[in-house]
Amino acid sequence: GASFGVLSVVAAVVMWMPQVIKTYREKDPGQLSILMLMLQLPGNLCAVYFQAIMYQQSFTTWAPYLVAAMQQMILIFLI
Repeated sequence: GASFGVLSVVAAVVMWMPQVIKTYREKDPGQLSILMLMLQLPGNLCAVYFQAIMYQQSFTTWAPYLVAAMQQMILIFLI
């Protein structure tokens, strides 16, 4: 249950953090698709809204979507 949610949060951080660091250091998105980020961000925020507010799931269920959305927001602002 909860341990898989925490593991999923860690996986989301591991997945997005190298791109955040690379984009910050180089001040260039490289091959990163801005369109992909702009489509994924609202999708992740909708998932958080429905899981957290509408269905009142536990934090570990919707936290990975929130973490991914936050890192996508950072990338969009860096670009």
